[in-house]
Amino acid sequence: MTSDAERREMQRLMRELVRYRSHVHYAQVRPMATRTIRPGHLWRALHRRGGITMDCSESVTLICRLAGLRDPNGKHYDGYGYTGTLLTYLEHYPEPARARAGALVVFGGGTGEHVAMVYEPSHTDPVCFSHGREADPRFYKLSELLPAFPGQPHTFLAVGKLGLGR
Repeated sequence: MTSDAERREMQRLMRELVRYRSHVHYAQVRPMATRTIRPGHLWRALHRRGGITMDCSESVTLICRLAGLRDPNGKHYDGYGYTGTLLTYLEHYPEPARARAGALVVFGGGTGEHVAMVYEPSHTDPVCFSHGREADPRFYKLSELLPAFPGQPHTFLAVGKLGLGR
């Protein structure tokens, strides 16, 4: 089970990525360019020439890996996976009240158009970490993200079984 310490580490990593967002760029690249960043080395990677480049699913995958969780794509961090892979691999639930820090929320039907990560839980309107464009990553309330996907479903994905419970 994902421990409280692992969830706090995910929150710390989200804060660091938002704080240094000018060093974070947006592009969909596979294999994932961030797959070689080691735990404890995010700051160094962010401050390399050019910073880091990733998309929404890569950003949540990176956070899980650096926090010590198993791959939310179910691919042993091989550098592949996308929002649809997360949807296939993780347990779904509809209620925001169940979402704890680190839970994923996927917007759009089918294979999903975007994935964000819960930063601050709330019974109705959690604050989410989102990296869906060059101006991100940023924190948004769930209610601020929903209008970008009008008429499309969203679902929460559980990361509780990915933790090593250190």
